[in-house]
Amino acid sequence: MEIEVVEVEPAVIVFASTSSLWDAAAVSQALGEAYGLIGRFMAEHDLQPAGPPRAMTIARSDDAWEFDAGLPIAAMPELDIDPASPVQIRQTEGGRTVRGISVGPYTEVSANWEKVRAWLAAHGYEESGLPWEEYMSDPGSTPDAELITHLNMPVE
Repeated sequence: MEIEVVEVEPAVIVFASTSSLWDAAAVSQALGEAYGLIGRFMAEHDLQPAGPPRAMTIARSDDAWEFDAGLPIAAMPELDIDPASPVQIRQTEGGRTVRGISVGPYTEVSANWEKVRAWLAAHGYEESGLPWEEYMSDPGSTPDAELITHLNMPVE
């Protein structure tokens, strides 16, 4: 697995918070539902994606994952969004990030996160924020063995 240190620019993200058990089918369902909400919101407000879909960790445990599913857009729109809306918009932070490039089925992503964390420890980096994934391939048209997922961890 390729692992590199990159500088990440801040991004404006349209997102929906969700959670799932650590199970491939449950994660897929949670992501699908969240991206459905985001897609309808973006269509309603004439917003266009400006990058690959993301899943940004809020919290994790041995059996569950809380995260924001999101899509980057080019700039912060002038919208008055109800705070109770399931879809919100925010700007993410930029900065130094360790990125692992996971190639293969989504079922291998958890094991590849462990490789990223081992690399961090071996190279003296400390986590300085919450991790996120970027789904670089379309799972509807890409064979599982060729799916590319960027595993991003902010570091000091």
